[in-house]
Amino acid sequence: MQMAEAVGHAIQDCSIGVHESVHVVIEFPQIYGGPAKVDLNDLLDIAGVASAVLSHVATLFLISDANCRFTLPYGWKGNINKAIMTNRISASLTDAERGVIVSVGAKDHNTIDAVGIGLWQLGRLNKKAYAS
Repeated sequence: MQMAEAVGHAIQDCSIGVHESVHVVIEFPQIYGGPAKVDLNDLLDIAGVASAVLSHVATLFLISDANCRFTLPYGWKGNINKAIMTNRISASLTDAERGVIVSVGAKDHNTIDAVGIGLWQLGRLNKKAYAS
């Protein structure tokens, strides 16, 4: 719960002075068939934190469910290879946006996926728009 509150407050801190609608999109973990690459219990923890973050943010901003949504990994990126998807995310960014990501050193796949989810929510990421 502490992690969820910390993330919720971080979102609130980043949104100070924002007068537009706040939209929160959270990738909900999905279990696929076959041998697990990670401990599936970790996915339960992630799902719990994701739900708590969504609830906390909704309370902070007094926003309706219409502005909060979950997506599954397949929902926003399909089954595209990670390296190809990373290239598509990068190609969808402006030079200024790409510069911000580089300046903060955001190179890990979780951060890049978060940027991709944001682009998808904004309609700026088309899974089929770029050559593989």
